[in-house]
Amino acid sequence: MRNVLQDFSLRIDDNLKILVIFKKGDVRNSIINNINNIKKVDENLNQLYSSSLITLANSFELLISKMYLANLNYNESSNDSNISDRPIKFSVLSQIGGIEEAREMILEEFVNDLMKKSANDWFKNLGAINKKIFNLDDEKAEVVEFFQRRNIVIHNGGVINTYYLNNVSAKYKEGLVKGEKIEVTNNYLINKISNFRIIGLKLYWYVYETCFHGEITDINEKYQGFAFDLLNAKEYDSAEKIYLLILEREKDLNTSDQFMIKINLCQTYKWRGDQEYVEKHIENMDFSSTNDIFLMCKALLLDDFDSALNHLKHNLAAKTDKNKRELIDIYLTWPLFQKFNLENDFNKYLKELGYGINVKELSSEE
Repeated sequence: MRNVLQDFSLRIDDNLKILVIFKKGDVRNSIINNINNIKKVDENLNQLYSSSLITLANSFELLISKMYLANLNYNESSNDSNISDRPIKFSVLSQIGGIEEAREMILEEFVNDLMKKSANDWFKNLGAINKKIFNLDDEKAEVVEFFQRRNIVIHNGGVINTYYLNNVSAKYKEGLVKGEKIEVTNNYLINKISNFRIIGLKLYWYVYETCFHGEITDINEKYQGFAFDLLNAKEYDSAEKIYLLILEREKDLNTSDQFMIKINLCQTYKWRGDQEYVEKHIENMDFSSTNDIFLMCKALLLDDFDSALNHLKHNLAAKTDKNKRELIDIYLTWPLFQKFNLENDFNKYLKELGYGINVKELSSEE
């Protein structure tokens, strides 16, 4: 310690501030080298975050452009005069192989022109495809802020300007001052990646509705898969938004899908600790004509494990041991079973079926 202190001295300046003076020596050089290394790491991180921001922006732009093209391809009647009256230069015409190629070129040029506009204009044009998009005010505000931030990072060195402040909604510019440098942090990027996934899925769903004139059978199956993956990943807020989106077309779903989606939706609230909402939601569901599986789900949502086990046994009673094991294997991966796995009676039943692993102990280890 005495040797270390020899490399420092203290001095009070004219403003009564204490200054730490580094003398020449190995300690001084070591500290300076470490400070320089930290600066390099910070610079590299800032570059990484800025590059990630641009990559996310490019991916989102690609999604929007593909949705525009899909609508134009599947809904010829929506093509306005801006497309139908679009000219082709003779020099280009002579190189085109046929009418279909010319059509593709015109559509691509039209979409490229749309993509040169602002994010705010994108939502206006998408809203013309499906009016439900006009109701996505929060989503639009978030996308607009993101692309405004992208613009000042690329074109203004990250320094906040008047254009950014004039075009971003109040909640996103709180505490920001013109002339200061805006940050692109790890948390900001993680948040945007998560939110943009949901925004993209919402926009795609509404454009798909228009392109395929309300036929949602295929996309409904895919979106249930997306939501379930989010539920398994414990991204409950995102899973909830997708389940609610699917339930906007509840009348087009069969009874089984309706119940399964609502049960999984209830899980998003249950695992966030909102059991009161779960109970209210279940009260509005009519289980009178459902089978043992849905009654088991209802019992698990209400933490009625005795009833859940009875319904499970009743459902599996007529099945072969192999089929029982296959179904149990599926159930054990379901978030709905995470508390049930800890119940002694359920573990005893698993042993009766030949399970060598104690699920309760396995769950505790995890």
